[in-house]
Amino acid sequence: MLEAGEYALFSHSPGALAYRPAMDTLSEFFARIRLRGRLFFAGTVQRTLQLDKPPGMAFIHVAPIGGIELVQPDLPRIAIDAPSVLFCPSSCRYDIRPSLPAGSELICASFLFARESAPRLDLGLTETLIFPIAELASAQAVVQTLTGEFRHASPGSARALELLFEYLLVLLVRRAVSDGAISTGLLHAMTDPKLGRVLQAMHEAPEQEWSVDALAAQAGMSRSRFAAHFSGVLGVSPIQYLTAWRMKHAQDLLCEGVPIKVVAAEVGYSSQAAFSRIFQTVVGQPPGEWLKACGPVVGTAFDSRP
Repeated sequence: MLEAGEYALFSHSPGALAYRPAMDTLSEFFARIRLRGRLFFAGTVQRTLQLDKPPGMAFIHVAPIGGIELVQPDLPRIAIDAPSVLFCPSSCRYDIRPSLPAGSELICASFLFARESAPRLDLGLTETLIFPIAELASAQAVVQTLTGEFRHASPGSARALELLFEYLLVLLVRRAVSDGAISTGLLHAMTDPKLGRVLQAMHEAPEQEWSVDALAAQAGMSRSRFAAHFSGVLGVSPIQYLTAWRMKHAQDLLCEGVPIKVVAAEVGYSSQAAFSRIFQTVVGQPPGEWLKACGPVVGTAFDSRP
C-alpha cells in the first residue's frame, strides 16, 4: 500500500505503466478549480496601467528590469527599482506606473480563483507582495525563462508564458507561506498538514454528509481544537466552508450543462428544492437564473492613462 508522498501507479496507454507523485492538497485544489494563468499584458508600459480587478482574481506581474511604481491617490507611492515579481490580490488598490523615461518592461498574468458571483474563499493574500528577483533563488530560472520568452517571441510563446506563470504561482505561494507573508486563509491552510487533509477530503467528496466530528477525525484532532484551529486560519467554520465549496462546485457543474437535479446530488443535497434554497441564500439567485446570467471570466481588462 502506498503511503502519503509515495508514487502512484498509472497507465499512459494500454500495456504501458509509469509512475507519478500522489496529488498533494495544493495541486489537487488548483486542478479542481481549473486554475490557469491568463496572460493579459506583455510589453513596455509607458503610461499608468490601471487594472480591472474582479473579485476572486489574483495577479502576478514580472518587472524584469524594475523601474516601476505603485501609485494611488491618497496612498504612499511605492518605488520598485530592482527587477521584481509582484503577487497581487484583487483588493490591491494600486495602479502601476513606469519610472524610467523610455518606459518599463512588464509581463502580467491573472488567475481566477472564483467567479464573481461565487462564494468568497479567502486566499489569505490581502496586500501586494513584492519579491526582488535576486532574493527568489527557487524562481530565478523560471523568471529568466519567462523573460526570454517575452523578449524573443516565437510560435507558442503566449501559451508558454501562461504555463511559466502557473509554475511561478506555486513557487510564490510556497515562499509567501514560508516567510509568513500568507499566514491565514485558504492558501496557508493548504500547506497545514492537518487542515490540508480536511480540505482535500471535502474537495474530493462534497456530497458526503460531513459533520464537524468527522472532519476533526480527518485532522486527527479533538472536535473543539479542530473547530477553533479551522476558523482561526480560514475565518469561517468548517460547515460554512463546506457549504461555500459545495456552491462553487455546483456553479462549475451547472456551467458544464449538468442538470440541476444531478448537481444537487453531486454536492450533497437530497432534493433539488433543498439545494436551490441554499444556492439562492449563498449566491443570491436561484440556480436557473444564475446560469442564465453567468458568463465566463477569462482575463482582465486594463487602461493606460496619462
